[in-house]
Amino acid sequence: MCRRECMGIGFRMEKEFSLHMQRYLQEKVSGSGTAASVAIIGGNSAAAAVVGSNPNDDAPVTIYDRFGVASVSKVYCALAVLKLVELGKLALDTPVVEYLPRFTMRDLRHRSITLRMCLNHSSGLPGSYARNDITAQWLFSNCYDERYDYFSKASLKADPGAFSTYCNDGFSLAEMAVAAVSGREYMDFIREYITTPAGAGSTGDGNPANGLKQAIHMKDCPAEYVTAIGSGGIVTNLLDCARVGHLFLDACGILADESIREIVRPQGMLLSEDQGLGWDTVNFSHKEFDFGPGALGKRGGTVQYAAYLLVSKEYGFSAAISITSDTQLDPLDILCELCARYIETRQNRTVRRMPPLKPATVPSHEVHLERLQGVYMTASAIYRVATGGDFITVERYKRCSGWMPYIEKAACFGDGFVCDDGVLRFREQGSRCYLLIETASETMVIGQKVNLEEIPGLHAKWGNRTGKTYLACNMHPGDYLPAGGLIIEQFEGSGLLLFHGSPDYTVPVITQNDNETGHILDAPGYPGSHNIFTPFALERTGRELIYSGGFEYVDSDILEYLKNGRIVSDKPCRNLVYKVIAGKKLQIAKSCSVRVMMLNNDLSIHYDELFHQNMPLTCDGYIVFAGVEPLDISVSLE
Repeated sequence: MCRRECMGIGFRMEKEFSLHMQRYLQEKVSGSGTAASVAIIGGNSAAAAVVGSNPNDDAPVTIYDRFGVASVSKVYCALAVLKLVELGKLALDTPVVEYLPRFTMRDLRHRSITLRMCLNHSSGLPGSYARNDITAQWLFSNCYDERYDYFSKASLKADPGAFSTYCNDGFSLAEMAVAAVSGREYMDFIREYITTPAGAGSTGDGNPANGLKQAIHMKDCPAEYVTAIGSGGIVTNLLDCARVGHLFLDACGILADESIREIVRPQGMLLSEDQGLGWDTVNFSHKEFDFGPGALGKRGGTVQYAAYLLVSKEYGFSAAISITSDTQLDPLDILCELCARYIETRQNRTVRRMPPLKPATVPSHEVHLERLQGVYMTASAIYRVATGGDFITVERYKRCSGWMPYIEKAACFGDGFVCDDGVLRFREQGSRCYLLIETASETMVIGQKVNLEEIPGLHAKWGNRTGKTYLACNMHPGDYLPAGGLIIEQFEGSGLLLFHGSPDYTVPVITQNDNETGHILDAPGYPGSHNIFTPFALERTGRELIYSGGFEYVDSDILEYLKNGRIVSDKPCRNLVYKVIAGKKLQIAKSCSVRVMMLNNDLSIHYDELFHQNMPLTCDGYIVFAGVEPLDISVSLE
């Protein structure tokens, strides 16, 4: 049977159920949301629906319009790697440096990282290269050079293979290995060997020059481009995404069955045991739905998109969804409900579970609550757990406001603590204790217990840097998520430093010497110890900089106040950064390629030219002029 026949490129569209999906989507997507698209393929039939309009021309979105699928892209990356394994050009357990000799790190353990570790999130790499990964323009041309530079300045959070914690960096390395050994662009390889044979012709990246229709993007926002293609940059219509998922039901010779089995074999470690290669779970579990043993699930999310790919062997379907983030919906909730209705309609079977019985209360003397008290950390949040009777309370730490109530009186039931967001659980592994939250479909590691008394004291120079604010000086004008700055805080008088990059991103580290920091977290799972880069200080042209995750930051103490007149920079890719005081009207004469941002003293964004049309009066804080070419700007303050 030929591939086209095997994949059923001429599959029969189920119009009646597609209309049912359309009505359901219409009910769910709010008037403020831009668009949503969903597709289900089962056997030789399919159903698809879409709602919304294209913000570029206000035309209705169709099922053939392309959406970003974010981290669902990791499944495509795993397919590409395994295809090259079949071709004898890659091996899963060979160190990546064998394929990428330019790959170096400050940490020599990097030489033992394998492609398998890259694909099952156990590489120990920091997490994500922040600079130029998600952008408002296509910035791929020197992407690999920048990643090599980023890796050369990074250290590992753990021995490679020690545990799995969500890691985009591993998939960037895998993408680069695919390009290196195939001798061609990564996306070209994907299209020739995977998606075109599968009939998924809309699959590509965000490159406007690739000849494909540009993706739907959120209204009132510039288009989003993800240059980290292997970890999150695939753009496709959802029928074609479901086609790729269908390869895990019938590979049709595109990949060998052995390769498919390898991808869907549980390969995660320590609280992530059900991860496959690229898949979040190869044993999808949901409290309300049962899609059978070995169901596959992959979630994805960027600034503008939220996506999910779900494959059920038991019921023989592949389903994919992508929605714009302004819908404020969970794509998995929608997808599970539509898949349940699809099975009920086509197979006269139900996948809905009976509501679980409430577990019996466990007396507090049986659960030893006292030992669970303390501070728990990830890069996205800091919590403090306290106990009382047969319940726990959780506070969350904010730099400006300190400890704030987060969860009040989560009651002890069974081996967990029930709260509005799910069930809190504690998991002890050796000397480590982790705080988990179990929702309907996922278990996330939201904190690792940290004993502040055991942390060595700060080194002197880091002590002098605490309380200071640093501003990014190498931000690209196209960065969708601008770095802005860092505020360094000594946490509660301990030897722990907090690098606050935004209200919701704080990296906890220890100091190793006067200029370097080290990892303290080694939490598995997601978010676990995801996205933790250890910053370090360096000196260039007589001034100190802090480097973190691709960005360089300058001490705000040396910044001048913005004045009337001409300001220039003769160096490319160098931002001009100044202090400003509130209440001034600005008039700026500059190139249209220069981006202007104003930040409040707490680093929250006061104005960003990329997203705001009208410039407000200045705030107390900072102004950043970001450009690629040397800058020549005229400023008038009134």
